[in-house]
Amino acid sequence: MCELRVNTFLLLFFFFFFFILTSLIAAQNCPPVTCGSKSFNIRFPFLLQGNQNQDCGYHGFHLSCSSGSSSFLSETVLKLPNSGDFFVRDISYAKQRINLSDPRNCLAKRLMRLNLSDSPYSAAYVLNFMFLNCSSRNLGFRPNFGVIDCLSDGKNTVLAISSTFWASYMISSYSCMLIETVPVPVSWPMKEDDGYIVDLNDNKLQLSWGTPDCRDCEEDGGTCGLLNYTRQEIGCFNKKTGDSSGRKIARIVSLSITVPALMCSFGIAFSRCCRNREGSEGNGSNSSEQTALQPTVSMVGLSEETIQSFKKMELGQSRRVTGPNDIVCPICLSEYLPKEILRCIPECNHCFHAECIDPWLRMNRKCPLCRNSPCPNA
Repeated sequence: MCELRVNTFLLLFFFFFFFILTSLIAAQNCPPVTCGSKSFNIRFPFLLQGNQNQDCGYHGFHLSCSSGSSSFLSETVLKLPNSGDFFVRDISYAKQRINLSDPRNCLAKRLMRLNLSDSPYSAAYVLNFMFLNCSSRNLGFRPNFGVIDCLSDGKNTVLAISSTFWASYMISSYSCMLIETVPVPVSWPMKEDDGYIVDLNDNKLQLSWGTPDCRDCEEDGGTCGLLNYTRQEIGCFNKKTGDSSGRKIARIVSLSITVPALMCSFGIAFSRCCRNREGSEGNGSNSSEQTALQPTVSMVGLSEETIQSFKKMELGQSRRVTGPNDIVCPICLSEYLPKEILRCIPECNHCFHAECIDPWLRMNRKCPLCRNSPCPNA
């Protein structure tokens, strides 16, 4: 039974260690990639589909390359579950922000139906815009702010205004109609009437993400990666240590050799100790059977009454044993633990686990250490 427990422990350990080791190697095997001629790198938490393994990215951060006339002209594409495809213009891993644009150059139209639910992204800041439809004939001029070119034509001019004052003015003075009020993601915190003008014709949308949080790792000069793909656990790799990739691989190889060797040594020692314990318990529990099989040996030891008369003690938290004793049982070679029961031989004051010394004294009259007899006249 003891050997089975040891083998099970070693098997589970090697399985766990192999899993961790392969995760570490996989984390080192996810180099950054690019899509077409774009200068920004695609790396964790993002995954470029078709170019990287699934354990190189985090759930929900999949990107793809557009099918342009050539790979050089390909665009990096992000598909939002409820809002469709956007081109990726840049990624800031330290700030955890991504800059997007509309492939058809009409971001304002996309913003009116933007839905970030079921995605890991959110708006860093939001500002309410009132979209107005104004008759070009009633206006008689082109306003110098708020005009959405891609939604306007010769008959109607569509405005997007964040100021409630100017929106009310356009409605009352030029009979503009309110289409709807839309919360629009913006790059910095603003109020509706703080005087700033945001041009939605610039075709730039900035979003951010909170999970996975790799900002501390990025600040330390490292890169995030997955430790466990199933549980989506992340770790920080390649911190500022000045190590080359060869030295990193050497550390992994060294770890893969040293740790199993240490655990094998531990398993062998634990198995030996455990067998000693079980052998001692087996001798005690099957004493009558051993007496029948080996009558000459059983008659050499002390009687059960004499053995039980020897002093017993329960170890405290300090594990201190009086007399000429150490903290290791000389029979099973295991360290004493609090609450364990020890029995001491009266003549020499040598102490042992009760479960170890009792079977010994049933077959031997002498102390296993000093060979003195506790009952010289017996």
